[in-house]
Parts: sequence; C-alpha cells; structure tokens
Amino acid sequence: MDAEIERASDRQRTPTLHPYCCRTRLCLLLPGRSPSAVATALDMLEAAFGKKAFQRMFGLVLTDNGAEPSDWEPIERSCLPGKATRCRAYYCDARQCQQRGGCERNHMEPTKLLPKRIGISFDDQEPAAMAAAMSQLNSNPRPSMALMAPAQALLAAHGGDGAALMDSLGIEETLPTTSCCSTWKPQTTPARKER
Repeated sequence: MDAEIERASDRQRTPTLHPYCCRTRLCLLLPGRSPSAVATALDMLEAAFGKKAFQRMFGLVLTDNGAEPSDWEPIERSCLPGKATRCRAYYCDARQCQQRGGCERNHMEPTKLLPKRIGISFDDQEPAAMAAAMSQLNSNPRPSMALMAPAQALLAAHGGDGAALMDSLGIEETLPTTSCCSTWKPQTTPARKER
C-alpha cells in the first residue's frame, strides 16, 4: 500500500493497493487522512468479495510509515462477523523504498495519466473518475508481463474474485491506448561497422 502525491491542501487521499501477482494498480478515494479512513476502504473491499479472496490478494500489506496506514490494528482487523484477522500489516524502514520495489515501480503508472505538479486536486475527483482512470491504466499491456494487461492478469489469476474486486471499484477492461502509457518497441542491436 502506498499513497499518491496529492496537493497538501487536499482532504481526500488516494492510497493505492498493488496485488503483486498481477501488478494491478488500485486507487481508493478516502474522505480524509486518518487511519480509520484506510480501514473503512479495506472493509469495503473485504465485504465486496469475502475474507478468503481478500486474504489471497492482500494477505500481506506492506506499507510505509505514513499518516494514513499508521495504525495497524484496523488494517488487520476483519469487518466480517466472527472473523478475527483479514491480513497482516508490515512497515518498511524509513527511506528504504527498495524494500517494496515492485510497488514503487507500479506506483509510477498513475503519474502517466495524472502527472505530478500540474495542479490536479483529488478533492475534485469522484469515485467514477478514479474508476475510469484505473480502468485505463489496468487495460494497457505491460512489456514486463509479456504484453498482458494487469486487468487480464487479475482475472486470470483470481477468476471470479478478481472480477468481484474490479466490480467493487468500478474498474472495467477498456481498449488499450498509448496516450498514457509508453508503447513497447523491441530492442534491436545496432549493426557493427566493418573496418
């Protein structure tokens, strides 16, 4: 879990989740900066597709020491009756982003669609707009995934549970574009010059 770079004055926050096996980028709009807002968003996801599926996809939550995920108990506690724990939260050491390298790399994907430092306010965003942005980002093929789109990988890896997750966040498969993601070009070796 990580947080996007918002304007300091924004009330809404956008923590992102990164299911490692399929490199899907999931952004959640939170109404505030409190740890309880993160727990509420995770409660919504857990209720949408159940504890077993939640544990398969997010059984281990690796995060930084930011303000939003600072309280581990509500993150780990299940919202479903009779269930004790839905996941385990682990915190990276300060200034050690390599401890969650895949998440950091995947964290750059939204900046292709929503570049930093152009004045985008997440207070102006609606859940439908975030769902459209995540649909676009997760529908573009990635070279590191043999040109498979993250949404396709999520459905292939988790089937109906992946579909329930996408439905709960309003994410749909769309036609891939090259406007927000770089196009993949095969590397060619330059010809040697004859002497």
